[in-house]
Amino acid sequence: MFRVEDYRKYNAYFSLLQKLIAMENEYFQNQKKLFFEYLIKHTVTCSMASKALNIPQKNLTRYKRQLENAGKLKACFKSICRVTNHRAEYLTTNPEIINTLRS
Repeated sequence: MFRVEDYRKYNAYFSLLQKLIAMENEYFQNQKKLFFEYLIKHTVTCSMASKALNIPQKNLTRYKRQLENAGKLKACFKSICRVTNHRAEYLTTNPEIINTLRS
């Protein structure tokens, strides 16, 4: 049986957990927004964006997939990445460039 004190502790922990989850979601949404806005002005690879924005590449790869599925990101061309020295896709979210790639 729960005592009133236990119930209050439970509510406090649950409330704190909800706040932490909301903060984490906001953190990732801010990273995705920053990545999107960066790609409007710069055509770069995920590794180059990761280095410039100080966001883990794993996160950027996830955001890349989400933005591609939403039709907001396109790969312009493939070339040697300046960070990894491997062949990689150069990305953009610039609507003008995306429209020229579609036609």
